[in-house]
Amino acid sequence: MSHDALFVRHQRRLTDEAIGEVYSRYRNSEHDLAAFERLLSVVRRVARGLLLAPPVDGRHVGVFAIANMSRFASRFVRAPEAWNGASESLPGTIASLAQHLFGRYRIPRFLAKARYAADDRGEIKREWYIAHANGAPFRSIAPELRMTRAMEDAFLQTPDHPEIEAGLRRAELLVLGADPPLVEAVMATLLASDAGHAEFWRSFLVLLMAARSKLALHQVGPMVDFLHAIRHQRVQAQGENGPVTIEPPRPGFSLRGRTLGSVQRLVAAWHRGLELPNGSDFTWSASSSRPMAFAVEQSDPEAPSVRFEITELTSAASLAWEGSRLGHCVATYAHKCLHRQSSIWSLRRFVDDKPGKPIATIEVDPKRRRIVQLRGYKNRWVTGAPERYVREWASRERLFIPSGPEGRWLL
Repeated sequence: MSHDALFVRHQRRLTDEAIGEVYSRYRNSEHDLAAFERLLSVVRRVARGLLLAPPVDGRHVGVFAIANMSRFASRFVRAPEAWNGASESLPGTIASLAQHLFGRYRIPRFLAKARYAADDRGEIKREWYIAHANGAPFRSIAPELRMTRAMEDAFLQTPDHPEIEAGLRRAELLVLGADPPLVEAVMATLLASDAGHAEFWRSFLVLLMAARSKLALHQVGPMVDFLHAIRHQRVQAQGENGPVTIEPPRPGFSLRGRTLGSVQRLVAAWHRGLELPNGSDFTWSASSSRPMAFAVEQSDPEAPSVRFEITELTSAASLAWEGSRLGHCVATYAHKCLHRQSSIWSLRRFVDDKPGKPIATIEVDPKRRRIVQLRGYKNRWVTGAPERYVREWASRERLFIPSGPEGRWLL
């Protein structure tokens, strides 16, 4: 059997499994199941490509989107059978179907990502989509976003590819007057995927804008990490009697009256205090990516041997040690690693048989197989040979490399 035939068979098996999961989920709801079967029949007739698309983050996005749309069958404005299909990419086909089913008015295509959003706000975003498709201004649909008319206009002009939260943040930055490098720096942080705590993060962006001439862009990421950790981050841990939730230490922290310099001093003090308490170490298994070593050629045969190694860190203690040597907050990523949301790697320089010296820390998103952050000493840019080694490793491991301001990876 040819490779293409094997691929098609594999995709059909994944599709059948995903459809079976929907049937199982809707077994107690005849209405939802009938709507799903109706929509599935239409897709099989005019847009089979939606069913043969490869999984994304372990989910069959096509089937997932069909199931989510079928649950809102009572709000269809057109019959599914009247849809003529689409010969576009997976997101484009989903956007076309969603527009047909729900759109009394033309809806920006990026908003159709709500149909297959799987995060904890996915259902809210699907309600946003339907309300806006029926003509409601977006700022009235989601008042918690504190959206102005200008921000709404910018948001609705978001290109097709960003996620909805990224479009919200990008629009906010543009309306505040952020220049492109600052937009890119903020969009490389968790603020590109988190639309919560709108009022607080708005005050942070205003602070950055006010001090733009003094702001080093590589410090944006560490400030976001610090503010998120002390104000918003809840950590799941194992207590004596089972799982416990550790609340953020300063949930009422405010930026009122603070300057860029004062916040940066707090970040520096926080980094110095990221020690690992006795008895709090834990480990996790390694990811699927492989380590890599690089030998440095020496012109002098008598010179000591030098090599660089990229190796994965798989314990809270190793993250704490890495962060203490490089002066950044990677120690706070232990729970992300434990829950498979991140894998952390260290680029180290070895001279002869001496212990390796950390040069840079790399964060990888294991689901999307992309490098998220590359941090040097005190969050500085990583350039020259170290950056070249990381790029070579990423190429071998087929990891996507985003670029930020000045072509450098953001922190």
